[in-house]
Amino acid sequence: MQPVFSPTRSLAGLAAVTVALTALTAATPPMAVAATTSASACLNGYSGPYAVVNSYGGSSLKCGDTTKGVIHIDMSHPIRESGADDVNVNECMNNIIAYGTPISASTGNSAKRWRTPSGVYAYIVWRTSAKDVVTMYTSGTPGNRWDLCD
Repeated sequence: MQPVFSPTRSLAGLAAVTVALTALTAATPPMAVAATTSASACLNGYSGPYAVVNSYGGSSLKCGDTTKGVIHIDMSHPIRESGADDVNVNECMNNIIAYGTPISASTGNSAKRWRTPSGVYAYIVWRTSAKDVVTMYTSGTPGNRWDLCD
């Protein structure tokens, strides 16, 4: 015997699926934004200001401009345009966010400081609301020892 279509049974099943998906979505943390470029690509003009270089812990490092992101960081804490710093910049960001201690920051920003295994301090500042990285650097001059953030 063939089952008879029942709108009531179909709607009940749809409601159960909707409730299950809603519960799953509420329990799932937000996904990280996938990186679409590299720091060197930003510096060489191959990527626009909103291209994501790295995303970790809810914060995103984007190419940016003279006020935030890779372009801003490079102005005072040079990142090699050859790509030699690309991996180290990403690892530095990840490690500061993962292991750093919150420190004071200007209004609207949040910041962390992390003492690397080599003893150098690494810092990151991001906009609290947008979660976009404003700047990142290491202690010492010129503050770009990206290789010591491992």
